[in-house]
Amino acid sequence: MRAIGCELNRLVHRKSTWWVTAALVLVIGLLSFAWLSTTAPPSAEDRAVMAQSYQEALKDWQANSATYISDCQAANQQDPAYPQDCTPDGLMPHERDYTWTPPTVEDLWSDALSSYAPLLACLLALILATTFIAAEFTSGNIATWLTFEPRRTVVYWSKLVACGVAGAVLSLLASAVTLAGAALVVGHNQGTVALSPDFWLNTGLPHIGFAVALVTAASMASGALTFIIRRSLGVIGLAIGYLIVVEQILANLIGQLQRFLLSLSMQAFINDGWGYTYMACGPNDVTGAYDCQVITDQVTRGQAAGLLGVLFVVCVGAGWLVFRRRDV
Repeated sequence: MRAIGCELNRLVHRKSTWWVTAALVLVIGLLSFAWLSTTAPPSAEDRAVMAQSYQEALKDWQANSATYISDCQAANQQDPAYPQDCTPDGLMPHERDYTWTPPTVEDLWSDALSSYAPLLACLLALILATTFIAAEFTSGNIATWLTFEPRRTVVYWSKLVACGVAGAVLSLLASAVTLAGAALVVGHNQGTVALSPDFWLNTGLPHIGFAVALVTAASMASGALTFIIRRSLGVIGLAIGYLIVVEQILANLIGQLQRFLLSLSMQAFINDGWGYTYMACGPNDVTGAYDCQVITDQVTRGQAAGLLGVLFVVCVGAGWLVFRRRDV
C-alpha cells in the first residue's frame, strides 16, 4: 500500500496529469457546447414550416394510405427478419413528429455516457499511463527506485494500480463534466433538467460503472505495454497503427472481423451489446448468380467482456514477465 501511495503521489504531481485532465474537460466542454444549437427551440418561422409540413404529409397519407400499407406489407414479406409496423397508426404522420420536443438531461447525458465520454477517457488514460511509465525508463528513475524497493513485482503492480486509479478518476470526471454540460444546455434551452430515480438505477449508474471498469483496465493495459516497449511514442504509435490498419482497412475488407474490433467490443461492453453490419458476397443458392447481402449481427456484453478480459490478462502478464527478466 505504501508503494501505491508513493506512485499516486508522483502521478498527481506530474504536469502531464493536469494537462490530460484539462484536455478532457476542454474537449467534453466543446462537445457539450454543440448541444446548444441542436437542442435550441425553433423560431416562429421554423414552427410554421413544421406545421405546414405536417399538413402536407397528412394530406398525402389520406390520398395514398392504401398504397403505403400494401407496399409495407410487401416489404415485410420480402424481408421478414425486420418487420415494419404496417398498421395505419404505425405509418400515418403524427403531429408530434413535426413539433419541437424540449431536450432533457436524461437524453443528452445517456447519449454521452454510451458513446464518446468513455472512449475519450480511454484515449486520454492511455496517454497518461504510457507517459507516466515511459518517463520512469527514459529518466532512469526506475533503476533508482529498484534500489529502494528491489521486489520488481511490487514495483510493477504499484505502478499499474496507480495507472488504474488515474483511469477511474478520468472516467468519473468525464461523466461529471458531461452531466454538467447537459444540465447547463438543457436549462438554457428550456428543457427538463431533473433526473429520475429510475434513470439513475437503469441507465446512469450502470453506464458509469461499466465505463469506470473499462477505462481502468485500458489504463492498466497501456501501462503494461509501456513496460515492454518503454517509449510512450511507441505505445501511442502502436495504437494509431492498430486503428488505421485493423479498424479501418482490414475491417472494411473482411466484414466478419468487425466482431473482434476493440472499438466495437468497448461499445458492446458499455451498452450491453452492440450491433454491426457487413457485406457477404458469393453465389446465390437459388439462381447461382454472384450477389451480395447485408448481414446484421451483434456482439453481446459477455462476448465483449471475454475478449477484452483476455487482452487485458495478456498485456498485464506479458508486461510483468518482461519487467521481471529484462535489465533496466
